[in-house]
Amino acid sequence: MTAPEGPMKDYVRTSLRMLYECNRAFINDMNPEVIEPGFTRSTVTVPENATNTGGGTFGGFLMAIIDVVGSTITWSYGKHAVTQCANVNFVRGVAIGEKLVLEASNVHFGRSSCVAEVVVKNEAGKVCLTATCTMHNVADIKSDDPIVKEALELFGE
Repeated sequence: MTAPEGPMKDYVRTSLRMLYECNRAFINDMNPEVIEPGFTRSTVTVPENATNTGGGTFGGFLMAIIDVVGSTITWSYGKHAVTQCANVNFVRGVAIGEKLVLEASNVHFGRSSCVAEVVVKNEAGKVCLTATCTMHNVADIKSDDPIVKEALELFGE
């Protein structure tokens, strides 16, 4: 199966913002800037409480933001999903307070799984992390899903 074609349904686009809201405790101020079927771009500033014992950014924080952004690809196609596997490559250190840009793109979209590629860059455009996230498609996102209803109430779109 190939990725669904056509424009993203408005309720799917709006409800994707709830993915960020539901994970706010883990992802700080990360927000989507671009949401298109098969591609998303988000930004986040690394918070002070994401410090590791060496004074840099805790890898768990970086993995959490990758997990959320990787799952935006399935969401952009109208599917709820869970992470099956995430392969993260830490390329360069990330400083506390640094602003990061995360881009996720579709590599494969099938009946039961999706593979997303995530690239994390700093403000200078240097790659800090890359990841491949394999997601298990669980269910279609429907206009009457509780999370969709909550998103429409919160964001009014």
